[in-house]
Amino acid sequence: MDLDEIKIKLQAMLKPERYVHSLGVAQSSFDLAQKYGYDTQKAYLVGLLHDCAKNIPKQEQIEICRQNGIKLDDIDLITKGLIHAKTGVAVAQNEFG
Repeated sequence: MDLDEIKIKLQAMLKPERYVHSLGVAQSSFDLAQKYGYDTQKAYLVGLLHDCAKNIPKQEQIEICRQNGIKLDDIDLITKGLIHAKTGVAVAQNEFG
């Protein structure tokens, strides 16, 4: 999947403001990687996908984690907004390769 395909798919998965946020994080990640001598393409992709699971309902995220062997602790389950970080690992791997 090339970057344009990833962007199209991600845009369909996220609310418009979350997608714009992800584009900004991707650019910041690119800039920081360039400044510090890291792989800019990888940094851009990681920044772009960092919130890929953000708009998935919580119960679905719990199931995704369970299916992918991702352990969730009590803090993940009770704190709004944390679980997507762990779920995002599986979504990035499974949906975007």
